[in-house]
Amino acid sequence: MVQSREIKIEVLFELHNKDFTKSISKHYTSVDRLIDGKDCFDYANVKVIAKRQFTGMKDLLGNDIYEGDIVRVLFTDWPSQLSTDDRSLEEYKESLSHMFTIEFNGASFCLVCPSHYDSSEKDYRDIWCGKHGYIEIIGNIHENTELIPQ
Repeated sequence: MVQSREIKIEVLFELHNKDFTKSISKHYTSVDRLIDGKDCFDYANVKVIAKRQFTGMKDLLGNDIYEGDIVRVLFTDWPSQLSTDDRSLEEYKESLSHMFTIEFNGASFCLVCPSHYDSSEKDYRDIWCGKHGYIEIIGNIHENTELIPQ
């Protein structure tokens, strides 16, 4: 018997509010629900901004990580904080962490950041922060463009 994973999708769409402003809302579905005709969302009457695939991974807080998320990563090999450093542990860890976006590249999801050598290029890394590191979602490229690593 062949087992397959559920392919979850987050659909971001534009919502027109009563006060004439626009916001982004989300709808969650899966490829199985789409194929089986069980997804009753009215795609024809909304402006779809993005369709984002679930990576199969969760962040530090247990949130699903989707393609296009902006994440803060603290890798395992971070140095101990000096006793003379008066920052809180959270401030210290944040100063050591790195910002990435999540992209699908080749055959897998990757951590992506601008290249240190050529800012027009991208560096790709496996989504692995080590045994004691963590990944934390801080936004996504559609709703939080100001957070995209430069």
